[in-house]
Amino acid sequence: MSNYFIYNPGNTYIYKSTNYNSGGVGAVYTGLTRLQIERETSLCYGTSNSITVRPWRFTKENDYDYWNPKIYNLQQNDNLDLRWMIVSPYYTAAGYNFGNYYWGIGDKRYTNSYPRAWYDISPRDFVVFNNYQINSGSMPPYFVGLKSIAMPSIFYSKAVIGTQGGATLCPTIFKAGSATGNWKIRMEKLNNLVINNGSFNYSGEGVRVDYFEGSATNFMSNGLLRESWYFAKDIGLVRVKVAHFNNYGNMGTLAPPYSQSSDCLGDEIENPDVDVVLKNYYLNPTFYVQVSADGSNWNTSINITKSSDGNYYYYLKTTNQVRQGLASDSNFTGYLEAKNPNGKVFKWLWIQNGVIKVNLGSSWPANNTSCGFFRLWVPNDAFPNETILSDPGIPWSNEICVTTK
Repeated sequence: MSNYFIYNPGNTYIYKSTNYNSGGVGAVYTGLTRLQIERETSLCYGTSNSITVRPWRFTKENDYDYWNPKIYNLQQNDNLDLRWMIVSPYYTAAGYNFGNYYWGIGDKRYTNSYPRAWYDISPRDFVVFNNYQINSGSMPPYFVGLKSIAMPSIFYSKAVIGTQGGATLCPTIFKAGSATGNWKIRMEKLNNLVINNGSFNYSGEGVRVDYFEGSATNFMSNGLLRESWYFAKDIGLVRVKVAHFNNYGNMGTLAPPYSQSSDCLGDEIENPDVDVVLKNYYLNPTFYVQVSADGSNWNTSINITKSSDGNYYYYLKTTNQVRQGLASDSNFTGYLEAKNPNGKVFKWLWIQNGVIKVNLGSSWPANNTSCGFFRLWVPNDAFPNETILSDPGIPWSNEICVTTK
């Protein structure tokens, strides 16, 4: 699975999120979901409960987008972004034989602050830390795949998913007591995974992983959630389909009995409530950066003069290698990290579709040359009780220089 379940720090994916039940049957909403893998991080560094994770940062444009989308009648807090605490593939849990699993220890949820919702997750918007735990058995609580397995395969895991805490909670793996929920997983190899949505087009090897989440008792009778995740070889997560059953969250007829819908146990979800499909992705490219005074003529070094409004402006664009399934190579969307010639590194500006217009203002000194290098920014926010362990090691771009006249 290592060629499919790709989550290196910095990897960034942008998806088209389609919600088919945003306001009831026939009410369709389309927006964007963004996933970025954060840096290798230790939760509760230096303690006996320290666990190394690579958080998956899910942000969205609107409440109706994945993750936790707003669905008609569904009773849940949809105004949330998610940091999913997926354990580093190199971490070994002492006393547990989890080495063949990709798994998560919990999730941290944050209020989605619009309109800059999908740009950032702020520590000040923290809501809750859900610690996933087991009360018995040899499998981790929330495992999302196996590193080596003959497919198709079905696994079953009981999870105690009840410990909630504050931002500084140190998670644990074991908790005595009765299970509060069940987690079932089914994996299948796909010889020809096909996605053609105009932005991303793929035809090749893939893996579909079906996740079933329900109650600890009467698993197939009470509210049931199915998500099918599709992984493309050498790319990573390319699609998510979501469906609900058995009056999940009091959805009524929008969540039919599982026995009346082939979407529950069939191979494919034919009528999903939510369909999330990849539009673009960036597997830590080395950018080639150019600047322009007018947005048309590009170079690595330019002179600029004040515009009619008294401000200095210039344009910057990034170009990276063509990626599998994509025709365009110059449309990065996200924050850039900058480094000046003195070696100072800092989070820079959000670039949209590979281009940004930069306003230096009116007080920028004349006859001044500013130079810099750029790369994809990997989140390094200071979250409580989290310690970043390493730099993602993404190479810096070429140098660009802008001189004010």
